[in-house]
Formats: sequence, structure tokens, C-alpha cells
Amino acid sequence: MRILFCQTVPYLPQDHGGGLTNTHALCTALKSRNCEVAVLCQDANRALSSFFSRPLGLNDKVFDYPVTRARDPLGAVDAICRSFRPDIAVVQFGDVAGMVHALNRCGVPALAYLHDTFSVPSVDRTAAAYAACSNVVAAALHSALSVDAVVMPVLIDREAYLVPRTGNYVTFVNPIPRKGIEIVFSLAARRPDIRFQFIEAWHLRGRVRNYLRQRIAYYGNISLVGPSQDMRPVYHKSRLILAPSLWVEAWGRVVSEAQVSGIPALASDSGGLPEAVGEGGTIVARDASISEWSKALDALWSDTHFYETKSAAALAHSARPEFALEAIIDRFLALLQQHHRL
Repeated sequence: MRILFCQTVPYLPQDHGGGLTNTHALCTALKSRNCEVAVLCQDANRALSSFFSRPLGLNDKVFDYPVTRARDPLGAVDAICRSFRPDIAVVQFGDVAGMVHALNRCGVPALAYLHDTFSVPSVDRTAAAYAACSNVVAAALHSALSVDAVVMPVLIDREAYLVPRTGNYVTFVNPIPRKGIEIVFSLAARRPDIRFQFIEAWHLRGRVRNYLRQRIAYYGNISLVGPSQDMRPVYHKSRLILAPSLWVEAWGRVVSEAQVSGIPALASDSGGLPEAVGEGGTIVARDASISEWSKALDALWSDTHFYETKSAAALAHSARPEFALEAIIDRFLALLQQHHRL
């Protein structure tokens, strides 16, 4: 089967995020099942491109599958469909409805696969099928369009994240306001004995990064780490994942990645985070006082028995059968095969 992943926003490594990481994981796993995969995305370096930054179908040598980075991905659909000849397309980020319409005009059925609730307004009822990364996103899609989405969890290759659980840092990924950065700063101030590491995920503007560095320098127990496709060094240093998000999270990929190594999480009750954490951590209301957050952190950090219990639960949660990579790929391929072009 020839599968084209489409989006109207940039792709790895020009941009970062859990959804993009999931796309790469899917492409890699599908290739191992003898599928041909390709990605169509926007070129972040628009000023340097004429129409296509690279020839159609040419592997840009970042990954072992072709990635076409177009200044206008919607305008590139017809050409890449003629070149790659997909049996089906998976549309995920940006103008989902616009991309589905463009694919429909080319006679290519499309699966709309949503990774956050904020993409729901960009979707209409013209896709061949719908999938969502969590029950929260599936419910939002049903509420908006009265369509049923197959819940397709994030894909975690255990070997790509497994590390010895020897870290002594609290890890906070994507240090921006909507992810709860002020809560983390407050916790770092209350616990100067604990080391925190902030991991960039989405690209930060230069002035934002400089401001963040200035604030971090004030505390003395926080370090800032740039984005990376290999998160094992991050988790190797992690004792606890902190995810005090203030917006409606679709899932919480960082939580699932860390649980592979038995690293528990302290997270808010936003969106799909409780579903991602399960029993493998502690959930705090996102509007809770800082004293409640501090109490939860103290328990996980200082109570050895409590921490080990949550660590064991995190490991068990990551190993549940329905979350296994092969099981998810089986379900994903079954869904695509129901709708692919003959």
C-alpha cells in the first residue's frame, strides 16, 4: 500500500512536536510492513524556495522516506499524486479540510487523523474516514461534526525511548505559558534542592528564548535544553515528568515516552493527560493552588515507597496490550485498507 501523509504546516526537523514525532514513528513502522510512505508538508524556508524547495518525490536525506517540502502544499497535491500515486492519504495538521478536498479532486481517499482538539474547526465531513489520538479528541470531533472517529493512540517504539531509570531531574517539555511554565517556575522556587530541565519542543523565537534564559538564570536550579529527535538522553536524566498544562491536551506524548522506562508523571487534569498518565503518576487540577502542586511534587520526590509504586504503575501502563506498537499498526492498516483506492 502506498500511503501519503499530508499537512499544510512544516514537518520534522523544521518543526517539532508530539504529533510530528508520531508521524515519523508511523512512517517507520509502516515501512517495516512493506508499505511505501511519503510526506507532503510546507517548507518553513519559504523565502529560499521558488515553488518546491526540493524536486517532487526526492528523499531530502533527512529520513529514509521521501519528504516533499512545498511552499504551497495544497497547490502541490496534484503533482505529488501523479508522482507518488498514493492508494490513500492521511491528513493531519493545518488546513485539514482544504487538503482533503484537494485529494478528493485527485481521486485519492483521505483519512483525517486529528492530534488535538484545536484542529476540529479545520475539519469537515468530506474525508473517507476519521481517526483521533485520544478519546478526548474523538469526543470533540463527534460533538462538532457528528462523525465517529477511530481512536488511534500515539505510537511509541519502546526501544527508541527505553533508558535505565537513574535520573535525578524533573523534566518539563515545551516551556511556554499554555503548558504551565509559571507553575513550574513556582515549584522550582519552592524546591531549590531539585534540579529541573526545560526541553524545547516547539521552536521559540529568538527574543522569547533570550527572555526564558534570563528568567532561568535567576533560579539556579533550571537548565534549558534544545529540541532533539532522540529523547533518550533527556529521559536518562529524568526522575519525574512534569506536565502542568493549562490547555486542553489531546494526550501527552512525553508522558507515554517516559513511562516506557518507569518514569512517572505529575500532570494536570487537562484533556487527555489523565488518560495518558493512568495510575503511573499524580493528577492535579489545572486550577489548583501552587501549594497543592508543591504537595504533590513533594510526595513523588521524597516518599520513596510512593514513588516506586507510581514508577511500577507507569511501566505497567506503558506495557498494556492495546498500546503495543504492533497492535496499533495492525489497527491503523486495517482502517486504511477499508478505504484505500483500488
